[in-house]
Amino acid sequence: MNKFKLRPATVSAIQWQPGVFVPLAIESPSGAVYVNTVSGKVALLPGDYVIIGAPGGHQIMHSDDFEAKYEPVAVVKKAEAKPRKRLNQPKRW
Repeated sequence: MNKFKLRPATVSAIQWQPGVFVPLAIESPSGAVYVNTVSGKVALLPGDYVIIGAPGGHQIMHSDDFEAKYEPVAVVKKAEAKPRKRLNQPKRW
């Protein structure tokens, strides 16, 4: 039998709580909140994570499973661009 390990991957995700906006979430008249996934309509429970993937590739994961599999990634801000000197400019007299 072969063994496999997960590839390191970075995902975008939102942890859902009542009142938190989640793209593509649909609220039913009964008050239940759903997200359309490849597997069909999946109900969200408070604390569940919505992993945002390619169009139609959204995935719902229970918080315990998500937190065991993923860890937060530090956001690195791009350094402000410094003006560069132009090379080989003719001198102005």
